[in-house]
Amino acid sequence: MSFFKNKGPGSKSRFNNRLSWKLRVYKENGGLGGPQIKDLNKLEFMYYGFIDNQNYSVVPIDGMLADVTGEKLYDDQKTLIPVAAAWRDLKINYDKACLTNKIKKHGAFGDLKVVQSYSPPRFEYNNHLSSILRKFNQIRPPDKYNITSYRDYVNAFLDLVYNEGNYNAVTLSGFNKSYRSSILNTGLAIKYLDIPYDEDQVKIKQILNHESFPFFKRLCLNYGFSILHDNPNIIVFDINSPAALKYHNSNTDSFFNSYFNRTHIHDIKYINNNLILYYNKYVDLYPETVSTYVHCGKTYQNKITRKKINPMIDHNVYDEIAAYTMIRNAEEGRPFSEGKIKNIIKKANYLQKKFDKLKATGYISKEFKNQVWTRPYGYDDFLESFKENPSYPTDRRTGQKKSKSPSGGSSGY
Repeated sequence: MSFFKNKGPGSKSRFNNRLSWKLRVYKENGGLGGPQIKDLNKLEFMYYGFIDNQNYSVVPIDGMLADVTGEKLYDDQKTLIPVAAAWRDLKINYDKACLTNKIKKHGAFGDLKVVQSYSPPRFEYNNHLSSILRKFNQIRPPDKYNITSYRDYVNAFLDLVYNEGNYNAVTLSGFNKSYRSSILNTGLAIKYLDIPYDEDQVKIKQILNHESFPFFKRLCLNYGFSILHDNPNIIVFDINSPAALKYHNSNTDSFFNSYFNRTHIHDIKYINNNLILYYNKYVDLYPETVSTYVHCGKTYQNKITRKKINPMIDHNVYDEIAAYTMIRNAEEGRPFSEGKIKNIIKKANYLQKKFDKLKATGYISKEFKNQVWTRPYGYDDFLESFKENPSYPTDRRTGQKKSKSPSGGSSGY
């Protein structure tokens, strides 16, 4: 009989089921699970694969991805090259274990296949920003907000972000570190069975209670993979584990330098691409505005016709460096004062003039990168709660309580 007694669809029921999962589903280490299990909700893992060892937001380099055979014919999925190599070896030994009956081939552990792997973060980010700009187009009609040109459109959008954009992802960097991103955006994870996140009883029945799950856990450990605590149907490459090192043979810094790009190199370009696209859609919605006014007792009409702009041209209608700095400050919850922001903009403009825009955005990113741990309920709040409650659970990797800032890039067992 399952210990999940709450079967109703309500939020209270889901909360109680989730709490039961956290505390009772894995017997080892007080519910954390054994060395094969990785809980991405733990602070030291919550940005795993999204930031490097220096806290810069990162995304996989397209040229460093390799094909892995998908669930269906001609459905080639992708992961980072070392992950693909480790998966192929795991799959070979899984199939051997099936032949020798070490794995009982039925249910979740039948033909092991990739259901889903790498999901490009740029596509999901573009969908996210598109939804924001679609809504912006609807709530900012030109007759009320005097938007007559692309410059007006950009300034109106930036004003909205500056005034109401706290903790809202506008840049790729902000999106990548938000709850909207997924471990499948990192190129490090593979989903081998499709089970919805909230279907805990299904996970238990199909995976955790399966007679072959203990062997599968050992197999994952031997090839550098961990099983996600809350999603045991997903495995993630543990880049610093002893078994994983034979597939890339580099330290964490070198791994991220080789396989990932920092997102700040894309941020301004991606924002501009979306602004132009949705301004042109704005023109489709509101091609003309006719206003009336009275002068010397006579009524006149003023007609404004908006024109689409060429997306292939750099229109340069706003101060990109200043805007980018203020957007990043809003995304991080405005940690810096107005004076600090002015100093960042001043130095970034100097770097752009002396070097280039990439140097300037790199400096801005450096100023904001550590804010990932100072957000509400972030690592700083964790340290404060730890001081008040020394019985806080120990770090599962070392058996010791945490004493320094974690990194989202490294892991291991």
